Amino acid sequence: MSDIERRTDRLAALRERVERLPGYEGELGTHVLAASPERLLERNPRTAAHSIDAVNMATVYGERTDGCGSVGCLAALAIIDCLEEAAATRWRIATDDNLPERAVSMLDVAARILGLDPATRDALFCRVGSRWFEDLGNMPKRAILDALDHAMAGAAGARVWKPPAAARHDR
Repeated sequence: MSDIERRTDRLAALRERVERLPGYEGELGTHVLAASPERLLERNPRTAAHSIDAVNMATVYGERTDGCGSVGCLAALAIIDCLEEAAATRWRIATDDNLPERAVSMLDVAARILGLDPATRDALFCRVGSRWFEDLGNMPKRAILDALDHAMAGAAGARVWKPPAAARHDR
């Protein structure tokens, strides 16, 4: 399988997962408490990391303060779908960059798993180039699904937030 096919398959699987989950509005610190990367990488099937209940782009992985489960962004969902690869990727990045593993960004780990270049990683995970950049907790689920569709179609960087016709005119 080529890198492009693998990237497309992983983005498609991520899109299917997002489509099944409800969106959850709330910003980090108000309705969502951040959880550590270690919690995200736990391998115990009974942990909350394996039962993300809603999509929320305001945090990588967090617990809802109403006690009703956990939320995760696209990066967290990609990581929990590939836990073994995520742990190995995190270790590899730490080794290559001479960092402690806890210093490795989960966004970087997820980007490697999905085969995203740095500009597309920043756009897809941090909403760079989207109109929701300042209000991540209220990003509509439809916009997230559209961005994944655009990424699967080959859009890169901030173009993942634009319809394909608009992206063609920007070239």
